[in-house]
Parts: sequence; structure tokens; C-alpha cells
Amino acid sequence: MSDQSSSSGSKSPITIALIIGVVGAAVGLFGVFQGYTDGESRNLFSWLLGLAFWMSIAIGMLFMILLFYIFKASWPIIIRRQLEHGMVAFPVLAVLFLPLVFIAHSNEDMPSAHHHGEHHDDETHAHPDLEQAKDGAHGDSADAGKHGDAHDDHGHGGVSKKSGLIWKWMALDGTDHHDVLLESKEAYLNKGAFTLRFFLYFSVFCGLGLFFRHASISQDIDGSANWTHLSIKVACGGIVAMALATTFAAIDWYKAIEHHWFSTMYGVWYFAASMRAALATTVIILFVLSTRGNLKGLFNQAHRYELGVLMFAFTIFWTYISFSQFFLIYNADIPEETFWYNIRQFDPANPDIKNSWYPIGMCLIFCNFLFPFFYLLFYRSKIVTKRILFIAGWILFWQIADIYYNILPGIEPDDNALEGAFDYTVRQFSVTGFDVASFIGIGGLCAAAFLWSRTRSEPIPIHDPRILDAIHHHE
Repeated sequence: MSDQSSSSGSKSPITIALIIGVVGAAVGLFGVFQGYTDGESRNLFSWLLGLAFWMSIAIGMLFMILLFYIFKASWPIIIRRQLEHGMVAFPVLAVLFLPLVFIAHSNEDMPSAHHHGEHHDDETHAHPDLEQAKDGAHGDSADAGKHGDAHDDHGHGGVSKKSGLIWKWMALDGTDHHDVLLESKEAYLNKGAFTLRFFLYFSVFCGLGLFFRHASISQDIDGSANWTHLSIKVACGGIVAMALATTFAAIDWYKAIEHHWFSTMYGVWYFAASMRAALATTVIILFVLSTRGNLKGLFNQAHRYELGVLMFAFTIFWTYISFSQFFLIYNADIPEETFWYNIRQFDPANPDIKNSWYPIGMCLIFCNFLFPFFYLLFYRSKIVTKRILFIAGWILFWQIADIYYNILPGIEPDDNALEGAFDYTVRQFSVTGFDVASFIGIGGLCAAAFLWSRTRSEPIPIHDPRILDAIHHHE
């Protein structure tokens, strides 16, 4: 039976989620418009951060569906239906991403006052030679000079077009910019290829996600096991397409914000973070549906244990990828790589002083790895409802912090600086009203789509060949 949750005299959950989503998104998009008009990037980043968070949950859910089919797992069949409902979020996210794509194609010049430089109280003045800050802390003045020359050659010049408010390279595309590193990447980093890949990524996300939803619901209607066999075949090929799309989407949308940076593990970091966020969200959704919805008696202790084990596994995997990226970059000590971590640790004007991102990075080590790692080691933490709910909420909170840490910091020019003085700023940690509105608005619209999907199907895949195995799953 479909989950028709409407009653007279009270608004349905879909309506409530839709209202919250529309209001929040309207405020967030107003911030985008204001930032675009004023030539200020911070409001645009509010929208990008919200998109990155909710996109990570949807991507993680799709990976879960793929993995469940590939391994022919029976226990998650009850869980899988809720993941399938999450696939309707992809078209919503695609539409919500479009304003940033349109801005990236803008040819409008920056406001003259901003282009010549304004002082921002919440930004730290940074020396262009970020490597010197690091090397100065170690007393290696010779290497500092070498790294300084390298960075000067690469050029972090001021952005003259509004198209570069988020992705600075957009404003340089097609111009005589003398940016050696960008020139070497122009076959990939150009507006046309960026836009083409944007639609390609969402074609993969929407195509795979909506296919699995359609196949599962169609099986409810005709009872044919062929849908299961077809889904397994599609999953085996689809996971390759999904891995490539996720990796390059993370590179295009988040990593390329600092287009000078090199990393071979960034896409894998986003995958690991997405899986953790999706697992945590699934735990919360299933708790609500098993206590107040139509999954009472179906989501049992064994299911909670399996999800807890997966959260534990991907906590370790997230840590492995995050540490490996840091270790490899630190060990190689190449300026085009190390500056990304330097701006998340040092005040480049004084390497003895840590900036606002340093405590966030330390908290991620202790709160996003060590605490959930030791917490989920215990058996009862994975089966007791209140305990697994707590860690699911904890992981989601620190997923937001991880998104901030990996996306928001960045180098911005300070064209108002005196000659010979520090001529760069670093975006510091801050949470704005537009951040909150964007997270709530995008989440509300995705939740409304999820709830709408639930009214269009049975609560579980009633004709899946292994549904009884899932219902009676035990440890």
C-alpha cells in the first residue's frame, strides 16, 4: 500500500517540506543574486555548499543501490526501496545547480570597486608565496624562495569577470592570462567542456537512479523477476559510469575552485564522504518510518547492525583516503599541491599563527574519525536504536564540516594592497544566514521529492524474489 500521509485539517508532510524548501531556497537564491550583483563570492559559496552536501547523500544512496545489486544482497531489500525514493532528488539538484552554471558563463565585468579591491574584515591577508609560510616555519629559506618564484609564475591575478566568482579559471577562459598551469589544463578546464560534462554527469546520476526506481516499482506491479536480473546487469556496468561521473564531478565542481591544485584522490574522498552521509541519512529515515510510518516491525535489529557495520567501514575508508591525500602531498612538497593545505592551516603572513581553518581540521581528525571509530567498535552502538541514531546524526553534522573544509577555503586577490605588501586574502571559516537558508532550502525540496515518491509505490519491494529473506534477516 502506498504511503498516503495526508489528513484533513493538517498539512501533509510533502506540503510542509515543500514550503520549507521553497522559502529556504528563495532566501539562498536571493543571496546568490546579491553576491552576483555585488561581485562577492561568499554568497555563491553558500549555495554551492548546500548543493555539495545534499548531492553527497543522493550520490551515496545510488552507490548503495548499485552495490546491493552487484553483491546480490538480500538483507537490504527493505532498505533499498527508501534509497530508490531518494533518486528523485537528482533532477531537483540538477535544476538547483543551474544558477551557478549560468553565472559561470556570464561575461559581465566585476564592479569597479570590487575589482580594484575592497577590505573584508573576515578575511586574512595572505602572502602570495604560501609555500614560504610553510618553509619559514621549518627555517628553510632557500626552498622558500624557490617556492615563491614558482607560485609567482603561476599567477593568482584578480578576477575581472563575474564568471570567476566561484571558479576563477572561468574568468580567464579564452583570455591572454599568462597562467602557465591553466594553459596546461585548458583542454579540460574550459567553459564548453565544463558545461557538457555537467549535463553528462547528471545524465548518469538521473539515468541510473530513475532506472532502478522504475524497475523496482514495475516489479511491484507485474511481479516479474526479470526486473531483478536486469537491474543486476545494469548495476555491474553502471557502477563504472557512476565512479567516473562522481570522480570528475567532484573535480569540476569542488576541486577546480583552486585550479592550480593537483590531487589524484579528491574524487575518492567525495565518494567516501558520500557513502557515510548516505548511510547515516538512511538510518534516520528508517527509524522514522519504522516508528511513525508503514515500516513498523520490518526494520529490525539485524538491519541496524548491518548499517552500523557499513558506517564503521566507511569511517575507516574516509580516514584512509583523507590521510593518504595529505601524506602524499606533504611528502612530495610540491608548491602546486601543498598550498591547498597551507591555506587551511597557516596565517601566511605569520606561519607561527594558525588561521580559522586549523581547528576545523583538528576537529575532523578527532570528531569525524576517532570518535565514530571507537564508538562504532562496540556491538551495542550498532544495534541500540538511540545509540545508532546518535552516531548517524553526529556523522551528518561532521559531514557538513568536512564539506566546508574541503570547498570553502580559497585564495582571493586583494588588489587594494600596497606594492610589496600581501596581495592575497584567504576565505576564512564562517557560517552565514545564506548558508543556513541554502542547506534548509535545498534539503526541503529534496525531502519533498522523496516524500512524493513514497506516495507512488509500495513501502517495500513486495515482489522481489528475496523479500522474505530481507524481512526475516537475522544476525
